[in-house]
Amino acid sequence: MTFDEATKFLYSFLDWEKKGGRPTNPGDLAGFKRFLGCLGNPQDSFRKILIVGTNGKGSVGAMLAGLLSACGESVGLYTSPHLISVRERIQVRGCPISENDFADGLSVLKNALPGSGLARGGYRTTFELLTALALLHFQKAAVDVAIVEAGLGGRLDSTSVLNPDLSIITPIHMDHTATLGRRLKEIASDKAGAIRGGRLLVSAPQMRVVGEVLANTVAEINPAEWIKVGRSLTYRSKSVLDGYRSAVFRKGGWVAGVERLPLRGKHQVVNAATAIAAALLLHPKLDQAIIERGFDATRWPGRLEVVDGAPTILLEGAHNPHAARALAGVDGRSNWHRWCKPQSARCFRILGEEPRNSRPGVDSVTIHMYTLPVKQKEKRKAPEGDRPRIFSKLGVLEFCHSVRIG
Repeated sequence: MTFDEATKFLYSFLDWEKKGGRPTNPGDLAGFKRFLGCLGNPQDSFRKILIVGTNGKGSVGAMLAGLLSACGESVGLYTSPHLISVRERIQVRGCPISENDFADGLSVLKNALPGSGLARGGYRTTFELLTALALLHFQKAAVDVAIVEAGLGGRLDSTSVLNPDLSIITPIHMDHTATLGRRLKEIASDKAGAIRGGRLLVSAPQMRVVGEVLANTVAEINPAEWIKVGRSLTYRSKSVLDGYRSAVFRKGGWVAGVERLPLRGKHQVVNAATAIAAALLLHPKLDQAIIERGFDATRWPGRLEVVDGAPTILLEGAHNPHAARALAGVDGRSNWHRWCKPQSARCFRILGEEPRNSRPGVDSVTIHMYTLPVKQKEKRKAPEGDRPRIFSKLGVLEFCHSVRIG
């Protein structure tokens, strides 16, 4: 197969990212396990780290990949969704899977499907094929460890078949409520399905109800060690140039300081602390020099990424209320106006929020535009009727109040 043929084949299967929703039959996971068995169980060839949560999974994965690479490990990274090319989802040593390896891997999967009894007439999805492709690629590349981001939830996601050596739970908030549940407790219970008995666990700071769910799950399952970021491992930070932050991390007598974290935003301090906690569990001799090397090599596009110009453009994928609040800087201490260029221009923030009555399975966002004059601290929200007129003055040729993805 060529790369184009492989891509077409991949998306001929059920794609929950576009269709919305997620199967809830545990038998589906058994089927995926059988499929991996037909491939020789490539996931058994390396150590595995599974990341679940609502926000920060990709950022934690990218920073952890940098840290483990700086420790001398060969690291595979599997994330979703992608920004430009589907190849971005599968990386080894920081490099996306090549078009040839992508096509060759999907050829292997295509040939394995009939023998597994799970061809297109049965149950297979685009995400499962991508997950299987990532595992095959990691095996072929002989990685030491694979960092795998869950697609949706934790209990029934296809990545949960991996039996991870280390599970990481990033902040859990309301998201995908049509699939995971309408209450935060339900969402937390689903994502807590990633916790494994006798294995390692790291969790980011959580809301009280989420913390209770995790504590109850830990008491029942009994992981080998649990680092709670904010308690077992603490941190403090301060703002530095252009939206970045410096930070100091502590765990018992262990201390490390970072002059500039690799990703912008106050919320990235928690993500960095979570990545460091995970790296410490795997490499107890982790020190400040290794952290600095790992963070210096971390690249994660589309997370408060700055495109220079007038006005300054920030690229950010905030897709739920918690992420939007972090982006907006609702705590009143936002420094955006200090690093928007030119200094005499206004800084525009475009936020998206999930409509309360959106159709289940359809990701849609409503556009809000905020202006923050450099010399004034008050924030003004542009009236909805004025937004197209304001955008036209900025040179935007087309404006829509909502964007539907997929």
